Amino acid sequence: MCLSVYVFIGRTLRPLDGLADAMEEVGAGRYGTRMRGRLAPELSRLRDSFNRMAARLADADAENRRLNEQLLTLQEQERSDLARDLHDEVSPFLFAINVDAATASRLMREGRATEARGHVQSITDAVRHMQRQVRSMLGRLRPIGLAEFGLREAIENTVGFWRRRRPEIRYEVTISAECDDLGELAGTTIYRIVQECVSNAVRHAEPALITVSIDRDGEEVRVEVADDGCGMQKPVKPGYGLVGIGERVRAMGGRLAFSNQPGAGFAVAAVFPSSSGQGAVSVSAPVTAS
Repeated sequence: MCLSVYVFIGRTLRPLDGLADAMEEVGAGRYGTRMRGRLAPELSRLRDSFNRMAARLADADAENRRLNEQLLTLQEQERSDLARDLHDEVSPFLFAINVDAATASRLMREGRATEARGHVQSITDAVRHMQRQVRSMLGRLRPIGLAEFGLREAIENTVGFWRRRRPEIRYEVTISAECDDLGELAGTTIYRIVQECVSNAVRHAEPALITVSIDRDGEEVRVEVADDGCGMQKPVKPGYGLVGIGERVRAMGGRLAFSNQPGAGFAVAAVFPSSSGQGAVSVSAPVTAS
């Protein structure tokens, strides 16, 4: 009788060996592993739960691969943009500085200081232009002065950049007091969202009004940027900027949504947890826009 019970229990629990093997396969990163075959009702529930878990892990792994590929694409796009800016905006001015310096030096040797003064001024103007360009490129890589200014001033600076250049557009900015002490990661994410969306609205939507709203409701932060411009006239693939902020928001555990009304405006809404596991650090941004 003991032998019969031992054999019966051994056969009943034998599928657990298969479950252990399947768990080892999943632990090694082979998420396509599935348990199959007929089992007792109690074990079939365990098999189905395992298969659902493996399927979710497979989906998460595929999403991570897609995000990594998207990240590489965005990095290459940013490198290309920086290379173009260096070639178009910085390199010609370096050449001009070299020519002006050589000319000014020759004129000084010839005792023609008055004529040399104009070339020296040209060098000063070229250096000032390159400083602005380099600051703009640095700002695109990472907001400058994270420990110096708060989120509110950073957003106001970004909107002010466009207000000075496009004064015919009305800008309305609302930032709740609860958003003043967000962590560095959350603050940088908010800044990038506002920077990209306001820039897109000004350059492409021909709006009369752009609104920016940043609010904190309990454990969630909500960022909305809307305009009353022309909207997207037909479905188009989002550009790298919108794709980039979408990846930022999802990395924060949040979600991003677009609202498009052709001829009546475009809106972007992002919601993500306010707690990122970091201490409260002030966030700022340069007065630039891409």
